[in-house]
Amino acid sequence: MNMTVSAQLKDNPIIELKGINKVYGIGSAAMHALKGIDMRIDEGEFVAVMGPSGSGKSTCMNILGCLDTASSGTFLFKGLDVGRLSRNQRALLRRNYLGFVFQGYNLLNRTSALENIELPLIYRGENVRDRRRRSLAALEWVGLKGWETHTPS
Repeated sequence: MNMTVSAQLKDNPIIELKGINKVYGIGSAAMHALKGIDMRIDEGEFVAVMGPSGSGKSTCMNILGCLDTASSGTFLFKGLDVGRLSRNQRALLRRNYLGFVFQGYNLLNRTSALENIELPLIYRGENVRDRRRRSLAALEWVGLKGWETHTPS
């Protein structure tokens, strides 16, 4: 069967984990946080990583967020083997493609809601007008229009 390039790209998942393992320590002190994790996330999917305390959720999320690397296995992001990227290349992937919502929020206390939202867009290099427009739209989208100048405290 002959497929076009666009059809092939459409069939590639955004994220794919194949046999991901994460081991902390060595020898008898080795602790296996993840054992053979397989996951596929296609464009437009909404996925929740759930499990009991100590099951590897945070470890998995740190690998997916390019904050940590797997001990073995393959992590593909849009077909790119993340395990072969340098630390700087993973930082660029995070900056340009990934976003985080932390459980503890991690907002800057003396910085307005609008400025907290704009910060990652500054790191990305977006111009002032575009980042302001996007940040205001994000605040409205989550029901916080009118709270632009309020601080987390």
